[in-house]
Amino acid sequence: MTIPPACTSTFLTQYRGRLARSARSRVFVRVHRVALEQAADDPRLQECVPWLLRVALVEMTERPAPFRLAEWCAHAVAGRWRPFTCGPMQMRSAKFKLSEQVGTALLALSQVPGEDRTTAGVATHWHGAAVRQPGAAFSYPQALDAAGEILTLTAVGSDATESASRG
Repeated sequence: MTIPPACTSTFLTQYRGRLARSARSRVFVRVHRVALEQAADDPRLQECVPWLLRVALVEMTERPAPFRLAEWCAHAVAGRWRPFTCGPMQMRSAKFKLSEQVGTALLALSQVPGEDRTTAGVATHWHGAAVRQPGAAFSYPQALDAAGEILTLTAVGSDATESASRG
């Protein structure tokens, strides 16, 4: 099934609205604060924070809180036998503690070489593909770009940025 470009534009516009709502959530603001705190003393990790926020925003928008709650319940029961993705960043066998998830995600993104820290490079490293999947309205890189636009337009987490710079 091929989705016409005009429809892709409409879907992306609607998706930006969903991203904006997710960016205002308490969990996302907490992810932002924890990422800034963990990267405060390491310039290599500081470079990864904007990418982590894009990934977290996309993943949290795709899996709202009720879905993530169900994943954690399933993870508690079946996770010992079969690892699967869960948590705000949808990482395989993620730890329950948010600070550990954020730390693991920052370390994973820091493994992406500097010249590959582009939308396509991060999408390939994190999602496995930088192309639109069959049946999808848009690609993962397009979702990351939309998340970047929302983060820039809304200046989400400015309170967390200020407290991290003071602390």
